[in-house]
Amino acid sequence: MKKIAVFVFGLSLLVIAGLAFFQYQGFSENVDAGTAPFSYTQEIEVIYSEQALQIRHTFNDLPNQPIPIAWSMQANEMACYVEATTSCDRLANDAYSFLAGETSAQTVVYNVPLANGLPNQLLLEQIFAQLPNGTATNSVVHVSTANAKKGQWVTGLPLTSSSTLEGITYTMFSGAGNVYDLYWQAGDFALKASNEELSVYSAYNVTDKFMQEVERMAFSFNDHVALIQANQTTTHENSRFIFLPMLNLASVKEQIVATQVAEMFTFVDTPAWLQQLLIAEIGETAITEARAQQVIEALQAYLSKSQQQSFSDRLQALKGKEVSPLILDDILSDVLGAKTTFFTRNATSETFFPIVEEDTRGVYVNEVRIDELAAILYNDRVYYAAQPLLTELGYEASAGTNGYYVNNHEVSYRFPITQLFYVYNERRYDTKSRPVDKIGGQYYIEEAWLVRLFDVDLRKKDRVIEITTIPVETRVAE
Repeated sequence: MKKIAVFVFGLSLLVIAGLAFFQYQGFSENVDAGTAPFSYTQEIEVIYSEQALQIRHTFNDLPNQPIPIAWSMQANEMACYVEATTSCDRLANDAYSFLAGETSAQTVVYNVPLANGLPNQLLLEQIFAQLPNGTATNSVVHVSTANAKKGQWVTGLPLTSSSTLEGITYTMFSGAGNVYDLYWQAGDFALKASNEELSVYSAYNVTDKFMQEVERMAFSFNDHVALIQANQTTTHENSRFIFLPMLNLASVKEQIVATQVAEMFTFVDTPAWLQQLLIAEIGETAITEARAQQVIEALQAYLSKSQQQSFSDRLQALKGKEVSPLILDDILSDVLGAKTTFFTRNATSETFFPIVEEDTRGVYVNEVRIDELAAILYNDRVYYAAQPLLTELGYEASAGTNGYYVNNHEVSYRFPITQLFYVYNERRYDTKSRPVDKIGGQYYIEEAWLVRLFDVDLRKKDRVIEITTIPVETRVAE
């Protein structure tokens, strides 16, 4: 322990003495795509001193090739740790890469400022330097905290030892894989139980029965994880932390299953509700997001049993692949045998948009193609977006207090959205269906009513739909 204490003060002196620090801005994007992939091990020593973390980071088993370094956006004063002539002889002048060289171990130092010291429940994400083209096969992290502050550090790696000597608390973590984050919680918070898959940290005791039940759930993670009872959330996919406000078996199962399932996919431009929907489908967990619940109910109501099974099977087949609203739309379109943009619409719309089947034929209005127009099938009726269509036909159209208003210099219409009638030139006409409907927060006009009320000829061909204004002299009088 005395040797560790000597290191603590020795490292501080070296840092203060003015090691050759390099200034930088942002997170390094300088990654050489031509660098061959490799594996390495690492040892990280962290000292909490006043309002900063002083970090000494050693990368071992480095290959003889240029290696880019990605620094944390929170770090500063990156420098070479001069313990020996070769301790970081490969560090480039700009500190953003290791040059090719025979020395397989390189040590750098850097600081992470903590303006507010060590507040309770401090989550420090992605604070450690990374080698983007490499894979860390094993990591060791030492954390030294002065002034005997009561609390616990967490890294996600298994906790291997902890002790206090002369007012300094030493904590060591070691295990397979990489490490990205640090978490500090003050007070009686501590490691309560652990197994090969996970460690449980809490301010309260965890019973043997609880751990036995957790083990029966047969979870399997890529790396050891920390299950932490705290009101926190992680923001990146590589995190080893799983935060839970309460430690009960139901919440543990739901959160861990969600974490595991999320690891199976690469989400691209995918909102949180859609991720939860997919996780619930694969992991059979509860849905709490309102939009996800709406989507599930719409799918169950619209799809037949065989279509639901086909859709579920296709979702299962996405494991290990990219997932996006567009990809899910392609799958649903295949299942329906018709084009739909159900997921894309709901990913970008504040208002829920129901499942509609979309005609892929281009729509021409008076021989002009209108790209934003498409025929959609909704509740067994065909609709067109009202605004672009009616504007192209020469009308002014807008939503108002008592419905949807359409007029030009000759006629005026008002279409209530919740009642079965319309008003034409101040005269009311009862109907059995609504000429204009609101679908997913947008106004649409029904095809049969379009032809009847707006004097158009509508023809459907193999590749196009043509909507043409009927000349006044050929119109049939009402």
